[in-house]
Amino acid sequence: MRVILVAAVAATLAACGSSTKPHSPGSPLDGGWVTDLPGQTLLSFDLRVSDSTVTGTGAIGTLTNLGTMALAVTGRFVDPNVSLFITGGLGAMTFVGALDRGNLDGTLDGAGYVGLRVRFTKR
Repeated sequence: MRVILVAAVAATLAACGSSTKPHSPGSPLDGGWVTDLPGQTLLSFDLRVSDSTVTGTGAIGTLTNLGTMALAVTGRFVDPNVSLFITGGLGAMTFVGALDRGNLDGTLDGAGYVGLRVRFTKR
């Protein structure tokens, strides 16, 4: 079932297209990121960095309801620190964390999550 959800999230991200500004070549934050959340929920982003400004699109979906909801992402990246503001889907969320050995580790708040420790992996 997780494979189906990952495919649905990937299709949603592809359909969203890219409306971001040109990004800094080689930024370690550029690209796709994914994490599992409680309740068999998958959260995925496609991020771009220009100077220290982060923009992107994403999707959130559950294994129990195979639909996904589109997200918009804005934020700041001053290596290694990352702060993201996520809108759409279940409601506004914030992520505060840092890049650590190729992972994005931090805390997710909002849309029912309070201080949830998460680890995004590059996809």
